[in-house]
Amino acid sequence: MHSAIRWRTWRGPAVSGLAVVAVAATTVGVTPLTNAASAAATTTTPSETATPTPGGPGGTSAVITLISGDKVRYTEGPDGRGTATVVGGSTGPSASRSFQAYSDPTGVYVIPQSAQGLVASGVLDRELFDVQYLARNGYSDDKATSTPVIVSYTAGASARAASASPAALPGAVKRRDLPSVSGAGMAVDKAKAADFWSTLTGTAAAKAKTSAPSATAAGPKTLGAGVSKVWLDQRVQADLSESVPLIGAPEAWAAGFDGTGVKVAVLDTGFDATHPDLRGKVVGSKSFVPNVSTPTDGHGHGTHVAATVAGTGAGSGGTRKGVAPGADLMIGKVLADDGFGDMSWIIDGMEWAATNGAKIVNLSLGGGRSDGTDPGSQAVNRLTAETGALFVIAAGNDGRPSSIGSPGAADAALTVAATDKNDRLASFSSRGPRSGDRALKPDIAAPGVAIVAARAAGTTMGTPVDDLYTSANGTSMATPHVAGAAAVLAQRHPDWTASQLKPTLMSTSKDAGYTAYEQGVGRVDLARAVRQQVTTGTVNLDYGLVTPDAQPRVDKQLTFSNPTTAPVTLTLTIKLRRANGDDASSGLTAPATVTVPAGGSAQATVTLDTTVVEDGSYTGSVVAVEESTGTRLTLPVSATRRGPSHQITVTITEGPQLRLGGQVICSFGKLNDEGGGGRESYTQVLFSSNGVATGTVDVPECDYHFYCNAPGAFATGSLEAAVWIEEPQYTVAGDATIEYNLGTDVVPIKKINTPQPSEVVHSLIASSYTTAAGITYANYFLTTTGFGYGLRLFATPTKTTSTIGRYRFWYEQVLAAPEATMTVNGNGKAQVNPLYNNDSELVEPWNLTSPRLLKFETDQRLKLASYDDVLGGKDVRGKLILLETANATTADEYCAAQERIADAGAAGILNHNKDPFYSRMSPFHRGFRLVWM
Repeated sequence: MHSAIRWRTWRGPAVSGLAVVAVAATTVGVTPLTNAASAAATTTTPSETATPTPGGPGGTSAVITLISGDKVRYTEGPDGRGTATVVGGSTGPSASRSFQAYSDPTGVYVIPQSAQGLVASGVLDRELFDVQYLARNGYSDDKATSTPVIVSYTAGASARAASASPAALPGAVKRRDLPSVSGAGMAVDKAKAADFWSTLTGTAAAKAKTSAPSATAAGPKTLGAGVSKVWLDQRVQADLSESVPLIGAPEAWAAGFDGTGVKVAVLDTGFDATHPDLRGKVVGSKSFVPNVSTPTDGHGHGTHVAATVAGTGAGSGGTRKGVAPGADLMIGKVLADDGFGDMSWIIDGMEWAATNGAKIVNLSLGGGRSDGTDPGSQAVNRLTAETGALFVIAAGNDGRPSSIGSPGAADAALTVAATDKNDRLASFSSRGPRSGDRALKPDIAAPGVAIVAARAAGTTMGTPVDDLYTSANGTSMATPHVAGAAAVLAQRHPDWTASQLKPTLMSTSKDAGYTAYEQGVGRVDLARAVRQQVTTGTVNLDYGLVTPDAQPRVDKQLTFSNPTTAPVTLTLTIKLRRANGDDASSGLTAPATVTVPAGGSAQATVTLDTTVVEDGSYTGSVVAVEESTGTRLTLPVSATRRGPSHQITVTITEGPQLRLGGQVICSFGKLNDEGGGGRESYTQVLFSSNGVATGTVDVPECDYHFYCNAPGAFATGSLEAAVWIEEPQYTVAGDATIEYNLGTDVVPIKKINTPQPSEVVHSLIASSYTTAAGITYANYFLTTTGFGYGLRLFATPTKTTSTIGRYRFWYEQVLAAPEATMTVNGNGKAQVNPLYNNDSELVEPWNLTSPRLLKFETDQRLKLASYDDVLGGKDVRGKLILLETANATTADEYCAAQERIADAGAAGILNHNKDPFYSRMSPFHRGFRLVWM
């Protein structure tokens, strides 16, 4: 028996290494063989260039190595539209051939199969896979050799100690401890990302497992090495306005309160110690920027912010004083001179400030939008609770709904929006609600347009006015107005902490006429905050997400305090409006008046009746007034009403020729995106057992885009399969079961016919939905370029059509001439379609003691021999060795067999697998890229 083989060489020349052939049923793949031992020391992986190149006029393209070791090319055109292509897969026991991808207004996400379960379970930050953000913020391979991450450790000192060990997370270098998040900031070497990933995900030992299908083919749900969660250590940037009289600071000064005796920490780009407005103001300083020893400001942002808080105005003859000119400043340089820094630097600075006496901490900076669970927000919440410090943080300069950034998304933060000198909302000011849970943010507003303050020597930030001053715009400029106001109020009430300072500043603000998701409660009014005696301990009336079935009536308590010697009767006025402007005040009730006794406190209950209001988003206010004393307290209100929730059970049953590989991830994406806040979605992870994957999730009544992704499936005649299940518009109106049978309800996506023989080297299947507001959300399944071989895609014909917005489905294939053709001569002649074990010459096995997988350079006529012939000492030189699954059941056994075959001088190896459902998780595939059809 012999075979003749022909293959193409356009992918680049082969290098010396071991030959591996994979056979499934009658299909054969071939690669050449030389001595393995001698080749092992010289194997290298050529790196693809990551230098950004134009993606069109004004466009860019860059390659990003993900934390998993996979490489993705992100290309963005001049119109801002981006595309992502997986250009190189990770290697090793945790390697992924397929990827889930999706895009929405927040970014473009490409998630390898091995990470999908971790992202779905919340232990892995999805921002680690936002290739749009990574490309735009300096994480591409031409700009960064490592990926900064923040890890939180599992409970217990032993886990933390284990994680601190260099061996615990190979490829990661700890840069700083972060006690406020029970973790550390680390840098993951991109060249060693696959090793880091294997240890983190607990798959480093997978090479010793048998080829039985894994129950966790979509990835694990927990992390190893004592780590509970990993976030991208996001880049945080300065958020760049005259205004001190506008907020009432001169009245406070006239009453004797200018912040004297109060420490305010400004965490920013540093400060200019020579500026006359800051001379003698700084009582402590420190740099948290790596390799920068002093807090000198080479950008200008920090100097401008610090002077807005507490500048003396000496450089302007006193006309450009800060809000709290008597306050002391602590300066932490947490941003480099380019205005950027990592979140771990900011957290380190926050810990320093809060534990060293700062009463107020100003952060005129921010990262990407957050739901308040990110490390920076967690640190704010914890440090506030532990120290009482008030963190005043910029909302951000995104300008879109639901764009509040980290760490301003923290519950405890006093989050600041920006207005102009006429109390008009700045177009750039980030809006709420908070992403995810739709919590009420921002909290307050302040002037942030055309703010003139100190200019650091040698800098050009903003629009310079003269050598000493510059004008700038942004929520960064608004934030120090509020921080300065907080310092003045803290002098007025030296025993107060954040729990009193925050509600007082908020409740005394001036309503600028915008929604609570735009202005918070309103523009800060320091004069009223200082003079008004009746106060409230309530920050807001945020009802969050409510449903009429579970919460027909929801109560919130207002608390008022009266330190005076006479009782005060407050008159309460309610206002509530839907996002579309419709009045909904009938849905909110409160007592008409509340009397607060002298020297005492009183409460009032405000009730939201969810049976009265319709589905949608609502904002408003409760205003408490006592005319004779001039008392006025305003509390912002917000709520999102959903329909009743129902239990939706999804059941997917395997077919005779199509089996599931582990987890299936299903999601319901709400089609009505009224009121911003991001698209509401409900995700359920289904686990396959005994041929059935099932799970139940509570979903409110509404219309949804329903989608399931089942990667890592097994289909007869393929190495791997993936199943795409989708309904453009699924209506939830009651408890229901959604059932699919993979034997009857799916169809294969056929290979596109070509005039000449061809093979699929890359596959993509996708759908998108565009809302009535023009916002597009998209889902994708794609393979690593060069590894579409042997992969079959299946999809369900849709049962519904979309009547809300616009739905689109498409798929694409990249095809190329066959790598090889083979004729097998024995008892007759058979023509088969062989596939190389590994289609990419650029990929190494994860077992670095083995050489690269290669391909023949010329046609071959080879005789076939068995592995038993090798073990029996027969002459197999120049022959193709048939290696059965039974000959090697683990990766270690396979490596040993490979070495024996190489030492015997054979030309190559034919991997033969009799099981039509051979697991893609097998050590052959993981170690040697087994490919068959």
